[in-house]
Amino acid sequence: MNNRRCVWTGIILSMLLLAGCGSEESSESERSAAQASEPTEQQQSAETGTSMDQPAETQNAEAEPAQPTEEAMAEPESAEPATAGDDNDPCTVTLEVGDSIAYSRNSISVPSTCGSVTVNLTHTGTLPKEAMGHNWVLVPSDALQDIGQAGMDVGPQNDYVPDDDRIVAATGLVGGGQSTSVTFSLADLEAGTAYSYLCTFPGHWSVMRGTFTVE
Repeated sequence: MNNRRCVWTGIILSMLLLAGCGSEESSESERSAAQASEPTEQQQSAETGTSMDQPAETQNAEAEPAQPTEEAMAEPESAEPATAGDDNDPCTVTLEVGDSIAYSRNSISVPSTCGSVTVNLTHTGTLPKEAMGHNWVLVPSDALQDIGQAGMDVGPQNDYVPDDDRIVAATGLVGGGQSTSVTFSLADLEAGTAYSYLCTFPGHWSVMRGTFTVE
């Protein structure tokens, strides 16, 4: 009987030991699984895009877009205007004409200090000179009508400019998109004489005219 009791006691103790070891192994396995399921700090940092070594305030500052500086927001300085070219020269006159019977100005005045004067004539229209040609002819004011009427007789081959000694200066005839010029000396003008300019294209002289003075 004592032997049987000892045997049963040994069996029971063995079963208890085995159960205890299984429980410890199960608890250890459960703890390992729980640790594996929890994200690490590095994984949390990668998912949120933050660094564990970097303060949260610095991270937020980096996430915000940079604000423009006062220099960047300032309006650009306007460029200096381009020089006016011939308009800066008092001895050079620029005139424009177009597809109408009119000069861009009806009077011209130049200083007496000019040794010579240059007149630049530009046709800004589109019609050819055969249909709407223009020129610039300088004459004594009292000869304007005679020379204007004589221009119709000499024809386009002469740019409608008659051969008259009273003419001081004359440009060629221009049409749309064309330019011409003439230079003459103020010494060719007679003191005390009034001068005018006109276009001698047929029918233009009566309205297309202006005064020319020397100051």
